[in-house]
Amino acid sequence: MILKSQNLFEKIKNNRDKTKQQQQQQQQQQLQLQLQTKKKYSDNTKNVEVIFKSISEKPTKKQKDLKKDLLNTNITQEEQEDVSVIDLCCCCNTVLKHPKKITKFKCSACHITITLDNNSDFIAEHNASELTFHTPKLDSLQDLIYQCDKKYHSFCISNNNNFIKTPDSKDTNYLARVTHDIYNPIEIYIEKSFSKVILLNNAFKNSKNTAIIDYIQLVEFYDLILNLPTKRPFYRLLLCCNELLRRPNTKLIDNGVMVTSAHPSRNNSNGENNGGLTLRNFKWVLILLEIPILKYSVIQQNHNKTTSNHAINKYRKYNTPQIRALSYEILKRCIGYLSCVPPYVAKELIYNLQCWDDQKFNNRIDLINLYITFHVNRIIYHALPHNLTTTPNKATLNASDKLHSPTLQEFEEGNGETSNKDASSASGEAANENVLTQAFNSFWCGLGNSNNNINTNGKSNANIPKHFKLSLAKYGFDWHLQTAAQLLIYFFGANQRTKKCFVSHFYNTLLDFIDYKKDFETWKKLKKIEIKHHRHNNSNASSNLTVFDSEYRPRLTLCQYPFLLSLGIKVLMMEYEAKKVMEQKAEEAFLNAIGSNKIVDVYFRIKIRRDHITQDSLRCISSNNNNHNLHKSLKVEFIDEPGLDAGGLKKEWFLLLTSKLFNPTNGLFVNIDESNLFWFSIGNPNGAGATRTNRNNNELYYLFGVVLGLAIFNSTILDLNFPLALYKKLCGEKLTMQDYIELYPESGKNLMKLFNYNKVDFTSVFDLYFETCYQDCFGTKHTVELRPNGSKIPVTNENKADFVYLWMDFYLNKSILDKFNSFTTGFIKVVNGDSFKLFSSEELEQLCCGSTSNGMNSGKIDIESLKTITKYAGSFSSITGRNHKWDGNTLVIQWFWEIFKDMTYDEQKKLLQFVTGSYRLPATGASSMIFRITRLGPDSEHLPLAHTCFNELCLYEYKTKEKLKKKILFAIQETEGYGFR
Repeated sequence: MILKSQNLFEKIKNNRDKTKQQQQQQQQQQLQLQLQTKKKYSDNTKNVEVIFKSISEKPTKKQKDLKKDLLNTNITQEEQEDVSVIDLCCCCNTVLKHPKKITKFKCSACHITITLDNNSDFIAEHNASELTFHTPKLDSLQDLIYQCDKKYHSFCISNNNNFIKTPDSKDTNYLARVTHDIYNPIEIYIEKSFSKVILLNNAFKNSKNTAIIDYIQLVEFYDLILNLPTKRPFYRLLLCCNELLRRPNTKLIDNGVMVTSAHPSRNNSNGENNGGLTLRNFKWVLILLEIPILKYSVIQQNHNKTTSNHAINKYRKYNTPQIRALSYEILKRCIGYLSCVPPYVAKELIYNLQCWDDQKFNNRIDLINLYITFHVNRIIYHALPHNLTTTPNKATLNASDKLHSPTLQEFEEGNGETSNKDASSASGEAANENVLTQAFNSFWCGLGNSNNNINTNGKSNANIPKHFKLSLAKYGFDWHLQTAAQLLIYFFGANQRTKKCFVSHFYNTLLDFIDYKKDFETWKKLKKIEIKHHRHNNSNASSNLTVFDSEYRPRLTLCQYPFLLSLGIKVLMMEYEAKKVMEQKAEEAFLNAIGSNKIVDVYFRIKIRRDHITQDSLRCISSNNNNHNLHKSLKVEFIDEPGLDAGGLKKEWFLLLTSKLFNPTNGLFVNIDESNLFWFSIGNPNGAGATRTNRNNNELYYLFGVVLGLAIFNSTILDLNFPLALYKKLCGEKLTMQDYIELYPESGKNLMKLFNYNKVDFTSVFDLYFETCYQDCFGTKHTVELRPNGSKIPVTNENKADFVYLWMDFYLNKSILDKFNSFTTGFIKVVNGDSFKLFSSEELEQLCCGSTSNGMNSGKIDIESLKTITKYAGSFSSITGRNHKWDGNTLVIQWFWEIFKDMTYDEQKKLLQFVTGSYRLPATGASSMIFRITRLGPDSEHLPLAHTCFNELCLYEYKTKEKLKKKILFAIQETEGYGFR
């Protein structure tokens, strides 16, 4: 037996050895074949490279095409099929590498199936009968519902409504089954109508050219389905939509390479459509995005409580885990597809968004921001230590291991739910409802923590520590945030042209918890990398580098999408950058002082005489132009005045200097009577006899630019009254007709009338030529031709558009070109950091001039907001001998707030300027400032004092309200200057 066992063992061993040898031989043969193929391909490539290297270092387009042809002819068909190509997912923008011969593959991130051919659409387009009968139509659905309603009502009448009156469960289940059977034709209709992309692309056509979808019909179509007696048709609709989004079976990638706005290196340089895709190819996504309940998939709701929100109560019966999971899947992929459209389709999308009404436009912004809030809330929860929230249970910990987007399987686990069952009446659901609800809550509602959720207003109620900062590593690789932010870019671009909402409507305040310093520094590094890649975007190495780097570099920094960040966090970024520059300049000054044995000041000091503030300021700034002192911390000293600058003297200098520069005698700026706004004065167009004056004025414009930059750099608010056009020009934004109308309202209205007049007698009615007449600041009139020989060219219907454009361009650009250039040079001398690029023109205006909307209400300062942030100091002794601290209940304090509230707006501004050194509240509102009221002592005849460095008002405990009011009014109207008490 032992010998037999040994022989058997040897046979098995020999067989294994033979098998190993065969496998090794096969591997060696495959390796040799691969090496031969690579050598052949590399030799052919080298030959072609040598040919073109001898021709030119920068080959022309013809040479590049010839090079490509030579390379392709030297590769066999089998070798071409084995070549890997790079595509971007058309939903999540993930870089995907696959064999060239594969025309259908699945994304590993968002799990959609990508199709590179268009055969299915080609067949469907040529099947006229299918397009006619299966395209979803409102009238077809109405007819079908009418027929089903008749059957349903006749059934209820024939049974005397017994099933509705009696609460017996057997009767209810029977009624549900009958109801499903009656409305089953609607399910079949929906399943056929929403089965293909081509059917939805041909549905809900709009007769107008401005919009590709008839949204009125579409909304009514969805409402009809939602208001049916059964939820089953709507659930079927969600299933079909989700399946369509996961497997669209249509080509959404151009020429085998997905080009997107987020990856300009692979885009056509001119943004032209080379692949045949248009916005109508993505019409089906816009249709699915209109499903009304998508919003509630990312909002925390209580299943039992009713709310004052009519929409939530209306769709309460659809608030089930299955429906919300499907709704989330649809919302996620709709946002993904629209964010990844090619650049030329994005232009169409932006134009289409401009045609939406304001309410619809703002609702979609809110929806996308809710989606962002939902994901940020989840990421924050995972980033928080569990001991800061609630003690996690087993289900919570299991759910917290998954940060990926949910799938239906996650929510249907243990429920036995299939696509053929109804969301509310499937058998076996009641037994497993608790399991499903637990899984649903653990993922959706802050992973089981009732405090960490998103309410119906889209705000996060998460119990987040005050000093918590969300690391870039937690959100920088999240494709959900990246696609949502990219889609909001298109809304922001449309809003910049049509002004459907304020810039603040795009803010997501939950993003204030990010580590803004790390995000800002990473954004600056990525900008340098993108510039480097852009220079080599035609090389194969750049594509490989992009794939390699995408695994190590974050795909998202929020500084890439600054419209999402609140003004407060942008100000923090700017202050962070300014502080770094100031510290760097102070360190350089210290090192220079050591090396040269000279005393170098770490501050930028300005010493001025109050009566010669313009000349002294210009002298100080000019003398510090070349040594970067402008980037040091600013300190101001008024000669022969004993004040020390802890912030107050600086505010006083800015206020006095700007008011001096705006003096009409300087001729720098003029007040436009039509709008009561200031603008650059237009001088003599020929410049005859005014060379010296122009040179002096240009120096003053340069000074004003430096002053405006220093004010921003030192976080000081100025009292300016410029139109938005000035800040648009500083930010490099395009000016529009609305900017001209804001500055010249009457002239703008007349230009609009001229532009809209299309009758034959246009020339005789207006009798205009391509010239304009204006009056300078000294009252002299000048006539200027808007184009060469413009005085001889009449304005007609054919060239009126050119006339309007040239007219506006003259007054907003050409006539002030030299002056604005001098102003911009001074401004950029100070404000030239990367953080400045994060601000829009509206935000820059708030940064310079303070808040006009936050804190100002109907021409009055918001006293209530100011009261909430005020701190009180000082105490007094009562008759009993006890010390009492000043607070909001102190009688003098109550009198002060009553007096402040009853003041006129001008008096309120003077009081605010008396205490803080500025007429306006900070750009981020009253909540971001410090305001103090301090007790000086008992009743006195002295006036109140103010420390503008600390925003502090010092009051005596005056005996009567009338005396307090008299002292305050006298102090704010008659005092100026600084001194020590």
